[in-house]
Amino acid sequence: MTKDEIMQLEGRELDTEVTRRVFMRSDFYLRTFVQPYYSSDISAAWMVVEKMMKLGYRYVLRGNFEGNGLHWCGFDQQEWADLNPLWQCKPCDSLPTAICRAALLAMEDSDGMD
Repeated sequence: MTKDEIMQLEGRELDTEVTRRVFMRSDFYLRTFVQPYYSSDISAAWMVVEKMMKLGYRYVLRGNFEGNGLHWCGFDQQEWADLNPLWQCKPCDSLPTAICRAALLAMEDSDGMD
């Protein structure tokens, strides 16, 4: 999956990819169990942050709840000062969406992004 494809994911499609690629759940799991709403519920999105931390990633979040309402997230396995721009997703309308997209970008890069 390319960066552009990840940045186009929304809603339940984004939730499915997070379940599959971040939490490494099988297609059987996806057909059998209800997935959390990672991309729209901040509590569920925080589970993504916690999983990424367990995988050795550091994160930076920036929420803008006043002004333009855009939110940003980035994950990296390097030092804070070396946050890789590849994993920095474009600003999103919601913080949960930004978290999910940034997690997928980081996971894809660790596997070798297309």
